[in-house]
Amino acid sequence: MPKPKSENFAAPDVSVATTAVVLRALLVQVGDLAVSLKQAFVGVARPSGKMKWASHVPTLSRAIADMIDADPRLFAWLPFDAATLRLFEGEVLLLSEVKSVLDRLAAYVNDVFLTRRHQLYEMTVQATEGVELILKSPMTAADLRPRIEELSQAVRAIVEERNTQIRSARRDNKKRAECAQADIDRLTEENQILRGDQNLRADPKDAPSRPKTAKRARR
Repeated sequence: MPKPKSENFAAPDVSVATTAVVLRALLVQVGDLAVSLKQAFVGVARPSGKMKWASHVPTLSRAIADMIDADPRLFAWLPFDAATLRLFEGEVLLLSEVKSVLDRLAAYVNDVFLTRRHQLYEMTVQATEGVELILKSPMTAADLRPRIEELSQAVRAIVEERNTQIRSARRDNKKRAECAQADIDRLTEENQILRGDQNLRADPKDAPSRPKTAKRARR
């Protein structure tokens, strides 16, 4: 029986069961943190329109808070006090740090996700192409072929369904491309006809002749 070509996958440093435990624990922890965060900022709503920011705002907010604290009566017209300014400035700083950590975590999770997804895809390709090669090869023993066909029936059905979807999508895309090209050709032809009519009208030879008026006799 022929041996299909295969790509060697390095064995993971930890067991699959361990990684599954870590991922499930991460989901629970992230979910709990999300709930806590939403509860803490339940009254915060994203403003409509463009949100504004400038790098000097934290320093400016602290200076304004000091100004208000110096004589609160002079700034009683403001809808906030110095404590609120300092609270918001501290929250912005902490949220920035949280966002930085989450961005790095999201980037790492994305890298692991894309890598594992690619490896899983390659393993399924190796298996399905290998089965197809074995079934088509004349070197496969006659007594093994029926058993392999039986065991791979579900696998081959999934592959065939996927291939049918791909062929159907390609036919649909081809039809849409042909219809789009037909529309382009029709519009191009109509524009050429219109430009031809304009050129004809612009030609002085095609302009209607005006009746000649009789010259008056000089006195």
